[in-house]
Amino acid sequence: MKKKNEKVLIPIWIWILGVFFLAGCVRVSPVWDEQYRRAVRYYQLGNFTQAIREGEKALATAQERLGHDHPQVAVSLNALGVFHKNSGSLDTAEDYYLKALETWKKTKGERNSDLTVALQNLGVLYFSEKRYPEAKILWEKALKIREASFSAKDPRIAVSLNSLGVISKIEGKMDEAEQYYDRALSILEPLDPDHPDLRIIYHNLSVLYIAEGRYEEAALKSRRALSLREKILGGLHPEVLQSLRNLRHIYEVDGQREEALAMEARIQALTKHMPESPYYAPGTSVFLVPGSKGESLILEEEQLEEMAKES
Repeated sequence: MKKKNEKVLIPIWIWILGVFFLAGCVRVSPVWDEQYRRAVRYYQLGNFTQAIREGEKALATAQERLGHDHPQVAVSLNALGVFHKNSGSLDTAEDYYLKALETWKKTKGERNSDLTVALQNLGVLYFSEKRYPEAKILWEKALKIREASFSAKDPRIAVSLNSLGVISKIEGKMDEAEQYYDRALSILEPLDPDHPDLRIIYHNLSVLYIAEGRYEEAALKSRRALSLREKILGGLHPEVLQSLRNLRHIYEVDGQREEALAMEARIQALTKHMPESPYYAPGTSVFLVPGSKGESLILEEEQLEEMAKES
């Protein structure tokens, strides 16, 4: 039995779980609707115990009215996987994700795009346990299905590319990681130069550039990420704080003392007013943030203090 996760990662935001329901799945009943929405609300408040309780009710309602092999059941199973993962019950979460995958396969087929949600989430679970080869296999499969199911410029493909970029960097394959990120940018930037998901790709690219000592490029990407985060999320948000810390580190290692001090002043001012959030865990190396299409995007946060010691 795995121990409860000591580091709670910013969780997968549940709206991904409602995509199928809201976008055309057969509604089970108003009862399922309300149970599912209550589970979402409790989850967003960080009340995982109550989210699990409501999620189990929604699952039971779906199974009772539709049987065990139905896409709506898979949606509920996937939701419970998310709830349990972020409550620290990793074994239980894995079981729910696997059941969701199996149910979607039975009802939609091996190559249906709905499968990619559970593939992405199960990959995230494996990633959080440092089971990188297993995570990569799932994400590569999700990418192939999405490329076959959607247009070449669909943002969901960019989500998969971002995930593979992060894992390629961890494997030390910097050129491959950059290629994944660049492909993601080539999808999102033409759609909208202020596309919300770009803030994540820009940040991850800046982290890659830092690792390669490309500080000028890193600063450009990090400033762009900061600008989008402030525009989209407001000034008082953990992602804004992360960008400020990233820029401070870049300026420090690049010998730009005045700029580093300016970032430090902004960090101190922001930290004083930062509200507590169940979705923000300082010190984690990788966490998740909501994407514009309900997808969860992996956001990399290097241990900057350790990097500074090495530089």
